[in-house]
Amino acid sequence: MRSNIILPAKADTAAASTLLEQIRSLQGSALNIDAQHCQSIGALCANILVSAQQSWMRSGLGFEIIGSGEIANDLMLLGVSDLLMKMEPLQ
Repeated sequence: MRSNIILPAKADTAAASTLLEQIRSLQGSALNIDAQHCQSIGALCANILVSAQQSWMRSGLGFEIIGSGEIANDLMLLGVSDLLMKMEPLQ
């Protein structure tokens, strides 16, 4: 079963601690990050997502950001546009 986290409209420094808590609480299950309503993402939240993605892959769990059209440019400017790729567990 996949768990879901919905990113806020503005995933900035103020939203980072909540995002981190949500991600930590869902360790152990495949994860979808719903970015459909997110209009911007800052470096701290992007870093949290990069770290989570790497952790999920090492654990053999799926990790995907869905509906990321609005934040794609932010992620590219931050150098982490690879987050937009659907990541399935390594076999």
